[in-house]
Amino acid sequence: MQGHFGSVLTSPGNLLDILDKFATFGKTIKVTELDMVINDDQLRADYMRDVMTVLFSHPSIEGVVMWGFWADRHWKPEAALYGSDWQLRSHGQAWLDLVKDKWWTDESLLTGDDGCARIRGFKGLYKVTVETDRGVWTVQINNGDAEDTVEVVCQ
Repeated sequence: MQGHFGSVLTSPGNLLDILDKFATFGKTIKVTELDMVINDDQLRADYMRDVMTVLFSHPSIEGVVMWGFWADRHWKPEAALYGSDWQLRSHGQAWLDLVKDKWWTDESLLTGDDGCARIRGFKGLYKVTVETDRGVWTVQINNGDAEDTVEVVCQ
């Protein structure tokens, strides 16, 4: 689904309804070309936060592709996350606050007496590094469902 937003903004509730309707087809959904041509800087930042929250919350969403990020290489320069001077714009900050701060899983854990470490993470690709007195192992894990359990055996 293309994600161009402009002068007439779809409410977050209506976005959820639209996604629910398409989800009835049983396919995953990717939002492509996400951009926002909104003249009000604060509204653009708030709307980026709201749209990204709706997309992140919907179980059928598999991915979001930005339609460019730098004003000098964007088809709608005012929609770019970074201006021509590479200054992060407010809606770019809203995106970073969610993706890199709120939703990014970056943890260091120690195992318990049972040899297990437990963490609750979002769906996505993880790099897990395990250190023992016998060495260091790194594996990639694709956490596709909230109920996934992953076991790393170091030998």
